[in-house]
Amino acid sequence: MDFLLLSLGLISLLFIFIYTYLTQIYNYWEKKGIPSVEKCLPFVGNMGKVLAMQEAFSSLCENIYKKNPHKSMIGFYQMLTPSLIVRDPELVKKVLITNFSSFEDNQIVLHPELDPLLSKNPFFSQKDTWKQNRTVLTNGFSSSKLKLMFTLTREVSFKFNNFLKTKLENINSFEFDLKKLFSLYTGEIVSTVGLGVEGDCFKENSESFGNAVTSVFDNPAINGGFGQVAVFYLPRLAKFLKYGIVSKEMDKFMRESVMKIKETTKGEKIPRNDFLHIISENEKEKINADNLASYMLAFILDAHETTNITLSFLALQLAIYSDVQEKVRREIISIGAKCDENWKYETLNELVYLEQAIFESMRLNSALGSLMKICTSKVQLDGFDGLSCQVEPGNIVVLSVHGLHKDPEYWPEPEKFDPDRFSEENRKDRHKFVFLPFGEGPRMCLGRRLAMMSMKMGIIAVLRNFSLELSPRTCLPLKPDPTSFFTAVDSSMWVIFRPLK
Repeated sequence: MDFLLLSLGLISLLFIFIYTYLTQIYNYWEKKGIPSVEKCLPFVGNMGKVLAMQEAFSSLCENIYKKNPHKSMIGFYQMLTPSLIVRDPELVKKVLITNFSSFEDNQIVLHPELDPLLSKNPFFSQKDTWKQNRTVLTNGFSSSKLKLMFTLTREVSFKFNNFLKTKLENINSFEFDLKKLFSLYTGEIVSTVGLGVEGDCFKENSESFGNAVTSVFDNPAINGGFGQVAVFYLPRLAKFLKYGIVSKEMDKFMRESVMKIKETTKGEKIPRNDFLHIISENEKEKINADNLASYMLAFILDAHETTNITLSFLALQLAIYSDVQEKVRREIISIGAKCDENWKYETLNELVYLEQAIFESMRLNSALGSLMKICTSKVQLDGFDGLSCQVEPGNIVVLSVHGLHKDPEYWPEPEKFDPDRFSEENRKDRHKFVFLPFGEGPRMCLGRRLAMMSMKMGIIAVLRNFSLELSPRTCLPLKPDPTSFFTAVDSSMWVIFRPLK
């Protein structure tokens, strides 16, 4: 009996301790006077559906954003970590630029032992290394270097156009799964523009070099599943289970490929304009083999997946909105005629309406639906509604990109695809920090201009000779994939291509 009473007493004390501990944690925002999301689960917080892979993290943050209009900030809990969604664009600016020194680190951290190459990527690097890892890539993406890489990008665009012509030769139409179609184009971009080798992505060859390089995106830690949840939100569990984003096989393949290409092209007298050779010839920076492979992996991330996502959604929207498609096509044909189809890097700047259409597609379906920043030093955030919060080190501040991009306060009829939103006249009166497809500030996406260049040439290859129509196989409205970190849908997006007369 004494043992039973003792056991019940210990269990009661443990229950009281856990209850008190969780109460203290889940009252964090209430004590600060900040409105917060209710219905926290013990040890899970508000992340239940995310951990159960029933809802993407970006969708969770977007829903919280939408359910709290007219508030500058809302608290929630990622497991036991107090997190703050910022809705006020002035506070967004403060987080990304004005008080950047307090938010230098991104939330997602990769373990160097499990992801030795990708952990050096500027997006995943932490406070003490991100500047160093970013310097070489910044030089590689300068305007002068992009002009050199444009020639190779144009060649890939021509290959893409010829591939489409071959597919539609002697037939009236062909149906494409957009994600698979544009992965061929971006895979060839990665191979040709990035590494300076033929990717053979447009050939009927599943073992092509381009497919081998971009197979990194087949990993569940990137395209969805428990591996992704573990790596991004349960890093200790991921370390225990030895989950990483880049497999050991892919890590080895990248290192060997980079060094083999370097050795093969060593001593060539003709200058090479691919990204690998541009950054490896930078005498100001001593780049070892590991760093070179890491930089190339960063190029693949920027040039392949996010570009593929944007092109796929853009092509779908153009198929739905035929009037916009025709206006983009007329602009491409007009500018192409002026330059005798001899497209140059500078000529792309004249495609104003195409750029507006790309921006509008990114507004509706930004590749990254949220930006997550770890606070590293105390900072005061004062909202437009009178809310004031001192953010402490260890707190996470989340910027809901999807929430800002679809807020009716800034975007009338937010679900409508309307490129005119980005005309010069309409942009001048809109707050800059309600549109964040590439982020902003010192850690904004380095490959943004490369991505825009690749996307414009990809659309030129399509619309110059083909019209797009929505396929009955595409299920509208699109439903988000609840397991993916990147913006994705749970079904294929099919579009019918027809040759122009």
